[in-house]
Amino acid sequence: MERKIDIVIYLLTRLIAESEGIEIETVFGDINKLFPKPKKIMTVKEKVDSGAVDRIYALYPTKCPVSQRATGKSSTDKRKIERLLLSRSEEDLTNAIKRYLEESVKSQSYIKNFSTFLNNIPDYDSVLQMPQDEGVNAASVIDW
Repeated sequence: MERKIDIVIYLLTRLIAESEGIEIETVFGDINKLFPKPKKIMTVKEKVDSGAVDRIYALYPTKCPVSQRATGKSSTDKRKIERLLLSRSEEDLTNAIKRYLEESVKSQSYIKNFSTFLNNIPDYDSVLQMPQDEGVNAASVIDW
């Protein structure tokens, strides 16, 4: 799309320059002064520490501790971690993985495929942990 716009600008500029009797090189020189080339945009790999990606990737097991089935870890997961590190901290991701693994082992439930986990990371910071009293349950709190 950008290339098509450049061609249209070139053709219109050429038509205007020819109709006004101006040399085309002069016109394009002025345009280049007005619109300099954009600076290089940093890629994800330049912004994110690759050591952090490897540390987070290594935390998630390759096999489920409960069922011993594979969790589907792949190199695409590393790219997903790189993107996540642009918006979240390494500590946040590390804590989420550790807590998820602790809870799934404690409840003896299967762990998610790694890519599924990365797409739906639980936000443990926003979850309120209510102390469990023996006489209090969800129904009695609602009836209150």
